[in-house]
This record gives sequence, structure tokens and C-alpha cells, in this order.
Amino acid sequence: MNAEEIINRAKAEVKLECKTSIFEGNMKLTSDDLKTAQNPEEFTKGYIIEKVFQILNVRYETGEARFDIPGGIRKVDYAPKTDNTHFLVEAKPINSDLFEKSKDGAVNQIKDLFLLDEVKKGYDFGVATDGLRCITKSSRGAKGN
Repeated sequence: MNAEEIINRAKAEVKLECKTSIFEGNMKLTSDDLKTAQNPEEFTKGYIIEKVFQILNVRYETGEARFDIPGGIRKVDYAPKTDNTHFLVEAKPINSDLFEKSKDGAVNQIKDLFLLDEVKKGYDFGVATDGLRCITKSSRGAKGN
């Protein structure tokens, strides 16, 4: 499977009238856009992100990684590994605002985690993604891809 096949399989699960707006535009994926109603974040994870992990031979476990932060717990969707790299991934539905100005915004979630010594020492970088776009964050800063 390659990247084009991954996207085509995801497109096949989206209602015809929504495909162009989602995959060629910037409309955020919602449950109503899918042929089979489901959580749009879970759809993005299962149909795109986890398939990319498989192509790249990235080991991951399903379920969220949890970290103690001042005032509570911060969860992140994945803490995958390759032979040389351990990183964090926060997933959102396709075309989500990764820079959303809330504590639950994907970039903010990753940035908050890299304030922790445990994360700085144990993880090489973090990724905020909607399956189509990625923003990487290390202790040195963020980059869009």
C-alpha cells in the first residue's frame, strides 16, 4: 500500500457530495460526512495515520499515552517508535485547525507535553496531524509539513 492508495481508501468511505470539499478543499471532516457514521478522529486514525505508520514500519500501540501535568493529565493519541526514534502524535479529524487556540488544540497539546522533563528526555519530537498535514515539534521549535 502506498500514500495514494491510503487516501483513495479513505475517500471511498466519504459521501460523494463531501469528497471534494474535504480532500481538495479545507472542510473539516465530521461524522455526517462519512458513509458509515463514526467518530471523525477515529476514522482519520484508522484510515490514514495508522496506515502511514505501517508503510513506514513504525511500531505503535492503540490507546492514548498519558502524562501527569500541572493541574491534571495530558493525553496524546500515540507514542510510536522506530528503531532509532521515539515520538508523540496527536491526531485530529481531517482538516482540523491544528493551531486551535485552546488547550485541546493539537499543537498546544504537543507543546504542553514538551514542557515536561519526562517528555524532553524520552521523546525525540511530537507531531500534530489531521492525517493530511503534520506539524512537528521538538524542544527546539515547530515545523509544518
